[in-house]
Amino acid sequence: MTTTVWIPKGRAAKNSVAHRSEVVCTLLVVDGLHGIRRFVCRAIELRGYAACSAASVAEARTILRSTAIDLLLIDVDPTLVTGVELASSILTEWPDLPIIFMSGTPVPHELGANGRPISFLQKPFTIWELWEQIGPLLEG
Repeated sequence: MTTTVWIPKGRAAKNSVAHRSEVVCTLLVVDGLHGIRRFVCRAIELRGYAACSAASVAEARTILRSTAIDLLLIDVDPTLVTGVELASSILTEWPDLPIIFMSGTPVPHELGANGRPISFLQKPFTIWELWEQIGPLLEG
């Protein structure tokens, strides 16, 4: 089954923060699937934030070391690295970085093992669900 998502081109969302003169937050999307990265990045940009993406955890670490990232959205994909290893390594190097985990499977219970509250998006999700997760983490 193929799903097509239509996103308006060239316009920010009605309740976008793009029109504000505030500093734009940068979000990093890590997912092994190009289509998912593109969809999530476009949704982030429609909300008025800057977005960059990585196809692997190694690529994400390189970006995190060279770019100021305000929020990380990362797929919990066992082919990339297990949830526990991923959460531990990211939180060890960037302990204050807000993270939203995404997965097509239910949230792995290990992600909350370090006692830190987690944000989780169950795939498939809508733009609105994504924005509902992002807003409170960035806009307080």
